[in-house]
Amino acid sequence: MPNVTPIVVLCVDDDPRALIARSLLLSAAGYDVQTASSSDAALRIFRRCHADVVIADQFLPSMNGFALAGEIKTLKPEALVVLLTASSEFTSGLEQTDLILTKCMAPQQFLATLEKLVASRGLYLPHDPAVDGKAQ
Repeated sequence: MPNVTPIVVLCVDDDPRALIARSLLLSAAGYDVQTASSSDAALRIFRRCHADVVIADQFLPSMNGFALAGEIKTLKPEALVVLLTASSEFTSGLEQTDLILTKCMAPQQFLATLEKLVASRGLYLPHDPAVDGKAQ
């Protein structure tokens, strides 16, 4: 039987509007969401909640998303790290991430991609059959 315990996602973005929007989207999809507006705050929260997934903006003050990914992987190597970017130019840090997505991705595509990623690690969202249209 798949693991259907809550999947904890830590969202990190210094743009409050983007952080709120992403948090609401993920919460509505069934994820247990924590938020941080900086890399330093993200590391403090991560040490406390041990998130399964960290979704971070590539460009953060004081520590960019790639450096944050490296710190997360040092603390919990099995954590999934997703970076969000508007750029397609990367020179280093790719080995620390599990996935890089563009910020302009459609919400449903973003959720479907994330769900595939977490499923690859044996994590599944608890779906309500009545909502999924599979009620008997």
